[in-house]
Amino acid sequence: MRTAAWSTTAVYYRYWEHDDDIHHVWAHYGIRTRRWKLVRYYADGLGLPGTSSRTMPPGWELFDLDADPRELHSRHDDPGLADVFASLRTDLRRLQREVGDRPHETD
Repeated sequence: MRTAAWSTTAVYYRYWEHDDDIHHVWAHYGIRTRRWKLVRYYADGLGLPGTSSRTMPPGWELFDLDADPRELHSRHDDPGLADVFASLRTDLRRLQREVGDRPHETD
């Protein structure tokens, strides 16, 4: 069995359907590498169709996908991972600029 090789070091994504009737996931954007996933919940539907008008406080999640592939334990506030968090956050902003996206006004 062959495993897929990563052709890039990180992938940027954005989830727009804030607190919709089916998924109830807060709006967020994030970056995913082979090992890490950093998520920024801005939790605002921005008035888009199909999104909730409720807003929630923004927040971060950081997952070590090797140790926690089901993304059950966020490590965003682990002092031992502060360098990982800072590096991924820098990469997140860079990738947002590259694709022409902007951070939410709370960032």
